[in-house]
Amino acid sequence: MNLSVAAILAQSSSDFGFEGWLFLALIVVFVAGLWRTFTKAGQPGWAAVVPIYNLFVLLRIAQRPAWWFILFLVPVVNIFASIAVGIGVAKAFGKGPGFGIGLAFFGFAFYPILGFSNAEYSAGMEHPEVPSTSFTALPPIPASAEVKTASVDSNDSTDSGDAGDVPETEAA
Repeated sequence: MNLSVAAILAQSSSDFGFEGWLFLALIVVFVAGLWRTFTKAGQPGWAAVVPIYNLFVLLRIAQRPAWWFILFLVPVVNIFASIAVGIGVAKAFGKGPGFGIGLAFFGFAFYPILGFSNAEYSAGMEHPEVPSTSFTALPPIPASAEVKTASVDSNDSTDSGDAGDVPETEAA
């Protein structure tokens, strides 16, 4: 039995069927949407096709710590982690939590919607769950501000606690 490669391919392509082509088309659309979502967020688009690395990129976009990857390895916990990451990605693009739940459960449809829509990634957003790694200084005090202090008698050793002891600031 000597079968040629063409005969094997012809036989396997006839078994592929409509469902196989539909599944392949869904995969291509999903990867294209995920690729566009990554590039909108300033991440490399090719990361969409690298199996484990793409989860780390999603965690970065959702502004979650990298150790959350471990949560995806725990059964049942991974469902809640994917919902939280989906909501984080949705918030990063200005979408609501319902869209994030859609990303978690129906990513094959929602990532292309997110990737090819006009939604923009807001890199400066803050999540209360994740502490910010960037330092933001307080605004400087204007030079025209005067500090007035109440006069305190140096012989008075008791603190009365009234508001006159607190310095006041006035803007010019």
